Amino acid sequence: MPFSLEREGETVSLRQSSGGLVSAIKSYFEKDDPAQKKFGKKIWMGVADFPESEWQTGLVGQEVAKLDFDVIPLFVDKELYRNYYNGFSNSVLWPLFHYFSSLVEHESSYFDAYVQVNRLFAEKLLPLIMPDDTIWIHDYQVLLLPLMLRANKFEVTIGLFLHIPFPSY
Repeated sequence: MPFSLEREGETVSLRQSSGGLVSAIKSYFEKDDPAQKKFGKKIWMGVADFPESEWQTGLVGQEVAKLDFDVIPLFVDKELYRNYYNGFSNSVLWPLFHYFSSLVEHESSYFDAYVQVNRLFAEKLLPLIMPDDTIWIHDYQVLLLPLMLRANKFEVTIGLFLHIPFPSY
């Protein structure tokens, strides 16, 4: 997600997440560029690092409404997320993409979680996708998502960007 929620008493505010991806995409979304007019609606979907109950409050909606794009959080069970992100994504894919095959941790539950979370993304996205949409998918945590979307929405444009060095120079 491009932000985290911070709560102080009854006040909820958004804090921009750190990292280059958030800065780059957010600044692109906020850019006043005529070329962007072809994108009628801009949506950012990601795994939320805050409870769904926080998202449901009207205060969060007021903060999110100030953004130049829509936000769709995906709420994932903590254990499932751990196996998906720390497990398969970071203990299998990351070492393989960086040529550290000796560091790979082989656990079938990691792959099962990876498939399940990619499927959750697909299930949440599919009802929203229109035939002329452009979908940008970022990084190795969702490598199965393009296939899952393409199986159901073959006419959309799908781009995939890896933020890791692959293949080797």
